[in-house]
Amino acid sequence: MKEVHPEFANDVPMYLIGADPSEGLELLERYRQEFEYPWPISIPDAGMLRDFRIISQSTKIAIDSNGIITYRDGYGRGQNDWEDVFKEMASQ
Repeated sequence: MKEVHPEFANDVPMYLIGADPSEGLELLERYRQEFEYPWPISIPDAGMLRDFRIISQSTKIAIDSNGIITYRDGYGRGQNDWEDVFKEMASQ
């Protein structure tokens, strides 16, 4: 994702949301800087995790401009799909 995102950064907003309750915002910000992630980060509330059925770290979800989930995958999967996902979302 980190390699694909810059090409679409002006067209597709992206956010990293930490889902591990043991990781606070400061720790996530350090990770973001250490790994040079260009997108903003946030901590969700429990309702958001429930609503999006997020039960594990590294859940990847793409939500289009109409609020529809258009892509979903889990840990270690989906990296090759992101270019197509971003292209589709940028075309909306």
